[in-house]
Amino acid sequence: MLNADLISLICGELESGTSRALHHEYRTRDDVDCRKGLLSLALTSKAFLEPALNVLWRRISSVEPLLSILPDIMILDGKKTILEQITPSSWDRLHYYARKVREFEEQDSSNVHESVYATLGQSKPIFPNLVELRPGLQISTNSLIFFLTSSISNVSIPWLTRMPSNTLDLGPSLALLASKNPGLKYLSISFVAVSGISSSLRCFRNLRTLVLGRLPQYEPDYVQILASLDDLTSLTLTLPRDDIFQYGSIQNGFPSLERLSIAGFTSNLRGFLKVVSSSILRDLSLRWEEPPALVADAFSVTNTLGRFSSLQELIIENATSLLVDDFDRRSDYWALFMPLLQLNQLRSLTYSSPLVLTDELTAKIALSWPHIVKIYFNAAEWLEVPPVSSLAHFVRGCQNLRALRCPIRVNVPTGTAPPEPTLFMHPLWSFHCSKNDDVLDPACLALALHQLFPGLRSVTGDGDGWDEGYPKAITARHGKIVGPHRSGDIFSTTQVTDFEVTHPLPNVTKPIARNFAGNIGVNRVGHPNNTLWFWAFEKEEGSITVGAGERENEPWLIWLNGGPGSSSLVGLMTENGPLQVTGDYSIVENEFSWNKLADAFWVDQPVGTGFSTSDAAGYVDSEDQLGQDFVGFLTNLVKVFPSLATRPFYLTGESYAGTFIPYITKAIFSTPNPPVNLRKISIGDGTIGGFALYEELSTVITLETYPEIIGFDPDVFQYFKEQEHLCGYDTNLTYPQHGIIPTITDPFTTTTLFSNSEVLPRIPRKRSLSRRMISSTSFSLSTRDLDNRAVEIEERRALLKRNLIGRPNGTLDPTYGCFLWEETVGEFDAYDIPDALFPEVPSDPSVFLNDNRTRAALHAPIKEWVEIFGNPFGNSTQEGPGTNPFGDPSVEPMAFMTELATNASERGVHIIIYEGNDDSLVAHRGLQVVIQNITFGGIQGFTRKPATPFTDDEGRFAGIVHQERNLTYALFQNAGHFVPRSVPEAAFVFLREFILGSNTTGLVDGSHVVGGEDSILAEDVMPGTTAIFYGHGSTASSLIIPSETLASWSSFLATATATAL
Repeated sequence: MLNADLISLICGELESGTSRALHHEYRTRDDVDCRKGLLSLALTSKAFLEPALNVLWRRISSVEPLLSILPDIMILDGKKTILEQITPSSWDRLHYYARKVREFEEQDSSNVHESVYATLGQSKPIFPNLVELRPGLQISTNSLIFFLTSSISNVSIPWLTRMPSNTLDLGPSLALLASKNPGLKYLSISFVAVSGISSSLRCFRNLRTLVLGRLPQYEPDYVQILASLDDLTSLTLTLPRDDIFQYGSIQNGFPSLERLSIAGFTSNLRGFLKVVSSSILRDLSLRWEEPPALVADAFSVTNTLGRFSSLQELIIENATSLLVDDFDRRSDYWALFMPLLQLNQLRSLTYSSPLVLTDELTAKIALSWPHIVKIYFNAAEWLEVPPVSSLAHFVRGCQNLRALRCPIRVNVPTGTAPPEPTLFMHPLWSFHCSKNDDVLDPACLALALHQLFPGLRSVTGDGDGWDEGYPKAITARHGKIVGPHRSGDIFSTTQVTDFEVTHPLPNVTKPIARNFAGNIGVNRVGHPNNTLWFWAFEKEEGSITVGAGERENEPWLIWLNGGPGSSSLVGLMTENGPLQVTGDYSIVENEFSWNKLADAFWVDQPVGTGFSTSDAAGYVDSEDQLGQDFVGFLTNLVKVFPSLATRPFYLTGESYAGTFIPYITKAIFSTPNPPVNLRKISIGDGTIGGFALYEELSTVITLETYPEIIGFDPDVFQYFKEQEHLCGYDTNLTYPQHGIIPTITDPFTTTTLFSNSEVLPRIPRKRSLSRRMISSTSFSLSTRDLDNRAVEIEERRALLKRNLIGRPNGTLDPTYGCFLWEETVGEFDAYDIPDALFPEVPSDPSVFLNDNRTRAALHAPIKEWVEIFGNPFGNSTQEGPGTNPFGDPSVEPMAFMTELATNASERGVHIIIYEGNDDSLVAHRGLQVVIQNITFGGIQGFTRKPATPFTDDEGRFAGIVHQERNLTYALFQNAGHFVPRSVPEAAFVFLREFILGSNTTGLVDGSHVVGGEDSILAEDVMPGTTAIFYGHGSTASSLIIPSETLASWSSFLATATATAL
């Protein structure tokens, strides 16, 4: 039981009014339950939890005082360790075992010790959902290891402070940990000068990342065991002083290693590197614990690096005790450095050993490292005082260089005219002058550098003179001129020109609208490097950069792609932006670009996506965090472009943005003084509901829309119809809807079908809403010609029919179960059913975006642009405990859409949801269910079935539109998952008329619907196109369905869909 003295201790260390109030309230209460409740409430509050638990772990050696007051705490050690379903009995058992193990450790009785381990290994798991463990410093390590279950993936053990002796044996603990958690992939042990660890590491066969402190000197087989971990991709360790390891007996060690960070002494470093056989080692960090007295000793290490031809990042520290000022030893410095020039794939170098720079050496560097992006010479010096032009020649030789740290020994007196501006646009962004003894005026030097390298955004330096004296023109243009130990990014109107894209873009041959690009921070505390990147295009000259309060009625919009982790530049360059990439990688103008109707911003988010940035620990951990980041981005964006703060703002996007946008909207509504004037949100083919809702539930509707998938076979259709009923997917929609439609269970969460790779080998366990990732698995159609394809469809139909023989009616298919959508996958393009092109028409913007000229012009950061970012939630886009199949731990937006719709109506914010009729991945039936489950305007769902046609500017039928009580729904004909790509003109008209405009077509006005209703469109199914298109990269042929076949099928459907099962 926590007593008043302990509470006083906690509150005394926490300087907050909440703590003092809690302390007073606690001390004045006599009711024990009430006192416990008060403390529990405080410990679960965001402001109090972490510091309170830190105090508890620091001051308490036993878990006993916590037993009665932490039944609902989800965080251990105030960090990210997750403990679920904690009960008092669990804590009792934890305390009992912890006390027993400590007693046996103190007795140093190995027999009893092993007996306890056996007991613990057979005990029922205390925390069945534990996924990560970081035990507190005062808690015995062995005491907690045993309570891990098979769900654990990450373990970090800190420096042990309560070891009973120097011979503490952690081996059994780690062995048990490995046996109970075969999926454990990350292990960190900060202090390992204990016995038993080397043998236990053999048990971690699936380990991917291992972080160790100093290896013990009395286990010579340690490295042999480490080298046998074939799947290890990342290793960090410190070698002991004595060379006791048996390197010579190791063959083909560390075959999968990609990252290695190693510290030690010359002999051990040399021996260890020789046994690393990996041909894919990309990142290497070498640090000498003590610098060797002879350069030759360090050379014996660097000379072994040439065989790691795949190295891209290299860090070398403390390789010699010599000083760079000793120019007589420069040949030694060069000998130490020259082996590195063999690494022609190197992209980043941090070199903290002495080096004497010459024009000849820098020329060799430029030739040897064509891909180099970052060079930090932390202890270098020039042999002679060079002109600024020498530095210019060096940098220009390294055409990809973005960040440089080196000395400048040049004299640029005050008042000296800067060099003429260069016509060469080099992508160098950051320069740090590590030594400037002879520089009389750093401000003038900074100006000279900016003239030579117009893309520079940061000029810093060591020593005096870098804090003051910068010309205002530099600060205004570049926004970031920093002195020693400080930095600043100022978001203000003076930075507008810093974001303007003024340099030519490669392959763009025609004039384009004035545009702006760059990174803007999200204001997340503790993560200053977290930014979102945008590219914005004006509707007309000056429309984005007008002053605050101007153009208050003119709209502006943001477009978001989904993924999750998909860059919005995919949308810009393949769907609705002014520049479109073609099959031969040319860049052409898009006549239906959305910036022709409003100032438009394409934003890469969440942090880390596309050109957006994040530090290693800064990825979003939930959609709520994503929403807060986006509000922070908007707050800074309107400081750069102040008119945007009051102008009508339209938030648009597609696919997984159907999850992003509701959370962002919720965050904006929760902000007391929101930075923008949100007027409408628009979601296309969006993931608002659960996975089964928009995939499995819609399968039969998809087959009714495109019966070509099953060869117009009535028996096969009836089979799917029956399976739909057995799985509970045959949801009945009414207008208005009466009662909440039950949640559809995703079969992935309730079955082990896919645990066997022999079953459904074509279906990946990981789903994705990215065209590129889907097509790379096998959702695309066959490459064979039309005749062969027709044969395959017929064979598939026949196979389905054979599966029906002998199977009793009313039973689920034993192979597929309730995976109805997956059963049809492979017979069509999941994103655009009638598109049977294979390969697809190339639409890859990566070549253009990764061109150094493009990145420099767009002020893009030092990173490679990829279409899909693999771990937007910091855990990779794959399912884990408590997450959806994309690794997203947040509840689907459907859970709060009624509340969001109510708040939107109160604030005058309109909701627009549209869908492509040819999309099977996020099919329209699922979104119709979503709408009918939302209560808006006091009524659940639409009161009338959508049945009003709308047209494009040529009068052609574009689809169905329906509007009621602040919510608009549209279904586009002949459009797949990417509506602006499938039907760009219709999407453009819809943007103008219904998103930005106030077109009332489809609006329910009492008993009347504006634009009328078509009884044919009121059916659940809008027929798809009658042509299927085939070819390799372009349409070469098409399959036209005979009218007689269509008529016969329509007649069959009229009966089949009207008959109840």
